[in-house]
Order: sequence, then C-alpha cells, then structure tokens
Amino acid sequence: TLSPIVDLQGLGRPRERQFNVTAGLAGVSGSIAMPIGRRTGIRLGMNKEALEDGDALIKLDPKSPNGYAIRGKALTALNQPAEALTDFNSALERNPGDDNLLYDRGALLFNSFSRYTDALKDFDQAIQKNPKGLYFMTRSFCHFKLNDKEKAKDDARMAIQKGATIPQNYLALLGL
Repeated sequence: TLSPIVDLQGLGRPRERQFNVTAGLAGVSGSIAMPIGRRTGIRLGMNKEALEDGDALIKLDPKSPNGYAIRGKALTALNQPAEALTDFNSALERNPGDDNLLYDRGALLFNSFSRYTDALKDFDQAIQKNPKGLYFMTRSFCHFKLNDKEKAKDDARMAIQKGATIPQNYLALLGL
C-alpha cells in the first residue's frame, strides 16, 4: 500500500510513498527505510503503518536491528512500553553500539518505567558513541531524578554548548 511520507530531499511536504518497505528493500540497504518508518512515519502519526513496516523488515531480515528499532519506536508511540522495550533490546542485541537505539531505549526506561539508573547507563553509552546535545540533556534529567544536581548541571551546560534547547523552568530548578 502507498502511504504519505515527508519528501526525502528535505522539502518537508507529504508525497506518495514510491514503494513499500519490503519491495523497496529488495535492492536497497535497510538504512534507507529507517527515516521512512522509524522517524518520519512516526512523526506524522503513522504509528500503525510504522509498526507494519517494522514487521515487514523483521520478516525480510530477522538478523537486522532495523525492523525491531522501527517497531520499538512505533510501540512506544502507541503506549505499549513493555513490547517496545523487548524490541529495543532485540535491536541492541543485533547492533549494541547504535547510539540512537541506546537513546531510544534510555528514553523509554526513563519515561515509561522510571528506571533512571538503567536509563543513565544507556545515555552514558550513547554519549560515548556520539556526544549529541540531546543526549546530554536527557542524561541531565536522569541525574536530576537521581538527586545528583551537580552532574545534572554539568550535563545541562554541555547540552547547551552543543546547541540543545533546554526548558527554562528546568534551568531554573538547577539554578542556571
């Protein structure tokens, strides 16, 4: 089936999908499907379609992390955190060093399960792989929830240096 996605050239206008994931991957790397199903489709609220894309990718290549990552993100958006965690764990078994997967699982552990120490471990690993401002910001939230205000401040400062936008009320809580 055809479904709308954001233009891959970055124009940001919906257009018809030229192929479904399974057909599109017949001769193309799985990384092409990630922005369609995992990021863009979910941003557009196409969670059920992204879930179907994840299922199709898992059937096509069960050893690849891509289908599990897409499905985990869709399940998170559909408020099915236990199932999402299972899929993120499966994706990370297949690609343990992926900073996006570590971030996604950490965010799920933080938001849905209040498992701040486990989330902190994922954010630590994601930052080691790719020190993005977003990762520092979310790690700051973990430190704050774990009552380590100094580390929370340090990470908030680093996030700002790296261009992340941090809510003003959170900065006020930190005294920044």
